[in-house]
Amino acid sequence: MCKKTYKYIAIAFFVLVLTGTCFGKVIQITGRTMGTTYSIKAHVPLFRDVISIKKSVEKKLDEINASMSVFDRHSEISRFNRSNVFEMEISDDFNSVLKLAKLLWKRTDGSLDITISPLIELWGFGRNKAKKVPSKDEIAKALRTTGFNHIKLSNSRIKKLKSGITLNLGSIAKGFGVDSISNLLKDLGIDDFFVEIGGEIYASGTKRKNVKWVIGINTPNKIASPTSYFRKVELMNKAIATSGDYRNYFQKGNKNYSHIINPKTGSTVSNHVVSASVIAKNCTLADGLATAVMVMGRVKGLALLKKLRDVEGLIVVNEEGVFQIYKTNGFILKE
Repeated sequence: MCKKTYKYIAIAFFVLVLTGTCFGKVIQITGRTMGTTYSIKAHVPLFRDVISIKKSVEKKLDEINASMSVFDRHSEISRFNRSNVFEMEISDDFNSVLKLAKLLWKRTDGSLDITISPLIELWGFGRNKAKKVPSKDEIAKALRTTGFNHIKLSNSRIKKLKSGITLNLGSIAKGFGVDSISNLLKDLGIDDFFVEIGGEIYASGTKRKNVKWVIGINTPNKIASPTSYFRKVELMNKAIATSGDYRNYFQKGNKNYSHIINPKTGSTVSNHVVSASVIAKNCTLADGLATAVMVMGRVKGLALLKKLRDVEGLIVVNEEGVFQIYKTNGFILKE
């Protein structure tokens, strides 16, 4: 074979590796974070170092936990929670999450409130695992140390305006984790991928040429398998988050009490909404809205979703044992 032929083969090989058209591969990275699991599927060139990608992912997730985990006593959020009336400078990540949480608190009329830690602990859904139905007096006492109006955000600083106010980002942090990893992958030049943390998802590009990612929405039934899907939806360059009352709950007598708590009343939600799924441009927004809609209920929740730009939603209501679907026009279910 002549030198010119070798040259042409080398050039063709180089181009194919760069484009990934013939030498691409699908990788999968899994692990644990934020008290749950994460999964990533991505299309990368054949000789891309998967180990280095995984290390970058884990480093970013560790940074988020070091900032926002209430289970890490040295995290930013834990240091803030332990303080009395205190002001501190916060990281860019923490600041961006808090700003969105404040915006959602306003837009949902307080249905999403990240200051409800005292109520979460009171009901036994936090670090305190002793689940119980608290008395009206206990709820009233806990409510006195909640309310986003007691938090002041200014530039890169946060201040609590009332002693005893604490933060819990359980309703929004997983979504932020998904967005952070998605941005990381894009920065690494990876365009076609799927990122999932604890059921919250961002899908970029396509699963394969001209085929969108297909996302299954869990069957909102307490006895259903976690892999049982109620409906499916196609996703491309969008995020989806689902909140429901069918996984984290306890039973007393003949009544179930879910982990979804109404920040205004201090009681667990019981409005027949069993599942709320939200599609948005980013997963942080979708995550927070899904929780808020569970609290708001079908009528107010659907009205809010219809008002928001670039947001679509699906609400599942248990009506006398039958699942009924209510959704925005742009939430297209896959047959």
